[in-house]
Amino acid sequence: MDIMKDGLLTDRQREVLRYRKQGMTQQQIADIIKTSKANVCTIEKSAMENIRRAKETLEFLYTLDATHLCTIPLRYRSL
Repeated sequence: MDIMKDGLLTDRQREVLRYRKQGMTQQQIADIIKTSKANVCTIEKSAMENIRRAKETLEFLYTLDATHLCTIPLRYRSL
């Protein structure tokens, strides 16, 4: 299973971020994927927001006391 396939980024968001990582400008990306620079900007901002929210969720999860997340009845603890 490809975790990114059903993950927090769309195919288009991943595509734009890959191009940005290669050093391309928003205008260059817009030309390649046949859209406007403004749309590339929107796609990139949405992707970064999704990533930010995922990081915040993980940070919250790490602050939780894991012993309270899952309790195992006493009768199963000695197995």
